[in-house]
Amino acid sequence: MFLSLIKIVPIPEKRDTLLGILNSVQRKTKVMPGCTDCVVYEESGNVTTILYLEGWGSREALHRHIRSRLYIRVLHAIDLASQPPDVFFYEVSGQEGLDLIQALRE
Repeated sequence: MFLSLIKIVPIPEKRDTLLGILNSVQRKTKVMPGCTDCVVYEESGNVTTILYLEGWGSREALHRHIRSRLYIRVLHAIDLASQPPDVFFYEVSGQEGLDLIQALRE
């Protein structure tokens, strides 16, 4: 599994526009072949941060998406940031669930 995480601190007056772009991209991305999930989160605090997270079943699917016309909209959203965004790509080699919590808490 491959994850893409983008942390964006929007220009205050462009926040709603940025969210509108990412929500629109999210709806279209979620149904793309190879996409396992796509979500937009808002972080609260002194500075509001928007987190855009995508999950992909393969590196090829992630790369295909980044090259797509739809991804240009993600780049437009990044242009509305008040500072350079944090962009991370992760390759997840394994996964565990509640059983890990239970085993560690016993």
